[in-house]
Order: sequence, then structure tokens, then C-alpha cells
Amino acid sequence: MKQLFYGAALLAAIAASGTAAAQSNDPTIGKVSPSGVSFRVGMALPLDDNLKDISNSFLGIGAEYTFTHVYLNNAETYISLDWVAKNINGGDSFYPICINERFYTGNSRYGSGRAYFFLGAGETFYNLGANSRKLAGRGGIGMEIGPSLLLEASAVFSGKDNDGVSGNVLGFYVGYRFH
Repeated sequence: MKQLFYGAALLAAIAASGTAAAQSNDPTIGKVSPSGVSFRVGMALPLDDNLKDISNSFLGIGAEYTFTHVYLNNAETYISLDWVAKNINGGDSFYPICINERFYTGNSRYGSGRAYFFLGAGETFYNLGANSRKLAGRGGIGMEIGPSLLLEASAVFSGKDNDGVSGNVLGFYVGYRFH
């Protein structure tokens, strides 16, 4: 439960930092939005039998914060937090927290039809009977289907928790990115 609290606190900090970074006194800006923050929701399918024993499908909710500094050419560095749960009430859940690089395949800055792929590494915190944390990897593809709307397919791979359950899932998400 303690790890779940820390994960929720990290998600709140990510959202707050995006909102704080977006504040401006410029009167030409019509609205203030949490620049660099993305949210997504979808379904995650377990890849391992030991996770399928808990459920055949999971709810997936994610948040990201994109850093303003560019570390690799033609890429964006961002931190992601995903919450993967048996149902909305929580219970059997885990959450990978990763540092990622997103690589765009198109030339436009924002817009409809721009595709990308991403890779990341971090840690998964488990709340599946035994609380533990293990190294994690994350990767996938996505497409911006509008100025702020996106579709993503991703895979998360992580080590087994103390009960022998791996948080390996294939997720499908729809999301919104604040620019």
C-alpha cells in the first residue's frame, strides 16, 4: 500500500510540475494548459500465464511529462507512470515508472497523422499480493490522430514479483497531450 501511495504522489507531482511550467502572464495566451503533460486510458492484456490467473484483461491509465530539454536529436525525453489494475477499485495492480525516448517519423511538429515509436527503462511497483519492485522496460508505437489526440500500443516487461507474477502486458490506449 505504501508503494501505491508513492506512485500516486509521483503522478500528482508530474501533473503539478506540468501545470506550474505552463503558467504565464502573457496576455496574448488565451488559456493556460499543463504543457508537456499527457494522459491516456485503455486496456492492458497480460502476456504471462501467471498474470492471466489474476485477470484476462486489465485497466490501464497513464500519465507522462515531457522534458523541455532535448537529449537526443529528433526525440523527446519523458517520464511515464502507468497504473495497470484488475479494476477501477485498484486491488491487484502494478505501476511501471520509466524514463523514455520518443522518436517521431514525420517532419511536422504537431498534427494529425504523425507517427512515433518509443523505448524506456525504469521500475515496476507491484501490489499483487506481495508488494515488491523490479526493473522494467517499455516500448511501443503511437500516432497523433489530431492536434492533441493520440493512439498508442505499448508493451511493458518487468521482473517477477515476490509471488512469481510478472507485469508483462500489451496495452492499447487513447490519450490527450497538452502542448
